Amino acid sequence: MIRSLNETLAEIERLIGQNAPEIAAANRALIARLTELDVAAGARRTGDLLPEFALPTLDGRIVSSTELLEKGPLVLVFYRGKWCDFCATSLAAIAAVQAEIAALGGHVVAISGETTGRGLALQIRLKHRIEFLVDADLGVSLQFGLLFRLPDSLIALLAPHGIVPAAIYGNSSGFLPVPATYIVSREGRIMRHYVDANWQRRMEPGEIIAALQTLAR
Repeated sequence: MIRSLNETLAEIERLIGQNAPEIAAANRALIARLTELDVAAGARRTGDLLPEFALPTLDGRIVSSTELLEKGPLVLVFYRGKWCDFCATSLAAIAAVQAEIAALGGHVVAISGETTGRGLALQIRLKHRIEFLVDADLGVSLQFGLLFRLPDSLIALLAPHGIVPAAIYGNSSGFLPVPATYIVSREGRIMRHYVDANWQRRMEPGEIIAALQTLAR
């Protein structure tokens, strides 16, 4: 039987619990706190207009939201970074159905504050089936109401595992986006959104395709 994306992510969570129990416990505590605070309460959601923005591609070109929408319905994915197994796995699942998304006129764009080299490594791994944009100062993530801050205690736990946010993002703020997926019509209206402070859950690729099918009708 084929696993759903969220079943695969649950397995990643289980493995982290086995191999790095202190990080798993800190993750659970942070997710509980973010959920309690409803950290993404102000996030853009279904019915809202897509905020206008312009961001660099991995090769340094500036692309505007207007240009992206000219290509057709937009699947916009905010992710934490290549270092996040939940994010990398989720993007791989979307890349696996990219042909179906394209057949419905859709175009997938992933946004992260990671430095270009890391984004490029992930884009190559996914065989360039997803367009990546760099939100270097997290200004667009802020526009979407998605920011939260990693506590210093979790940052310290991640460092021995080679995950150093200050190096990954080029600043020591500790801010990250709440992972989110938006399906946007060509007219710039958000038709479906998935925003969850629990970064260990994501929108299933089948839900993305279903939303695009609805748009196509």
